[in-house]
Amino acid sequence: MIKELTSLRFILILVIFFHHALPNYPGGGDMGVACFFVLSGFCYALGYDRKVKAADFDYRGFIKSRLAKFYPLHWITLLIAIPISLHLGLGWKNGAVLGINALLLQSWFPLSSVYYSFNGVSWFLSDMLFLVAVFPFLSRVLDRGTGRWMLLLPASAVYCVLCIFTPADLRNAVLYINPLVRLCDFTVGILAGMWYLRLKENVSVTESVQRHKMLFRIVSVASFLVLLSMSVFIPEQYTLMAFMFWPAAVLMLIFIALNPGGLLSTPLLQRLGQISFPFYMIHQLVIRYISILSDKADLNLSLPISVSVSLVLSMLLAHLSSKYILKK
Repeated sequence: MIKELTSLRFILILVIFFHHALPNYPGGGDMGVACFFVLSGFCYALGYDRKVKAADFDYRGFIKSRLAKFYPLHWITLLIAIPISLHLGLGWKNGAVLGINALLLQSWFPLSSVYYSFNGVSWFLSDMLFLVAVFPFLSRVLDRGTGRWMLLLPASAVYCVLCIFTPADLRNAVLYINPLVRLCDFTVGILAGMWYLRLKENVSVTESVQRHKMLFRIVSVASFLVLLSMSVFIPEQYTLMAFMFWPAAVLMLIFIALNPGGLLSTPLLQRLGQISFPFYMIHQLVIRYISILSDKADLNLSLPISVSVSLVLSMLLAHLSSKYILKK
């Protein structure tokens, strides 16, 4: 995979961290998650698009490799989350909720007590499990001109209807958590990845990139700043409509991929990108444990201190998890 996209993955997850750590940054999670699903589709298109279309593609092996990546850390963080759930009275009403969460099926249940149970951020893995499973089939369909539009047009229509008519109390479950709706973000990413692969093989595009490297760098940075501004200034009731983030996200990914380098290629960001998955899985638990311990010990930690401690501790634990749990 393009190494700059690995760095970008950490930056997007850092936005999600601040969404969870800062009470006045509600839109960061919506933007970060939407862009992360688009980035995931983009990376799968780059890494697996040709492989899944090969005659000897091993679907079972493909799924097993994803499960081996997802489940170990998920189960560990699930166990770590149980004391918090008991303390807060969340997600411990019966064994069914625990079982649903352990199997990464929680995002299919439109109840916050289920999809946010235990380690709340793991609903993302529940969605990704579904998206990975359908990727080989989706990739083949999207590669056909007529099949692509037969799929996209009705899906877009349904998505617009859901954005407009979903009741306020169900918007989070339907527009944010729902794997079928997140399939839209993922599909946008796949299409962007396919587009990039075609652009990369175009000689005139390659020459244009070489002539205008700084312009491409400026566009990629500006796209990210637009996304960041949208997450701050767009009212919270609208940030769940992920399609608002798609144009800038696609532009950012393609321009970064066509013109790699810059800040995203620095060794520090590369390393942080490599621990982005465990950082994502751990960070909310760290924030919650620090909050509980602070209250119990009457430490009265200021917000800057608690956020800083949470960030450093999350990075440390992510590094250890990457080294000892996710090691290959």
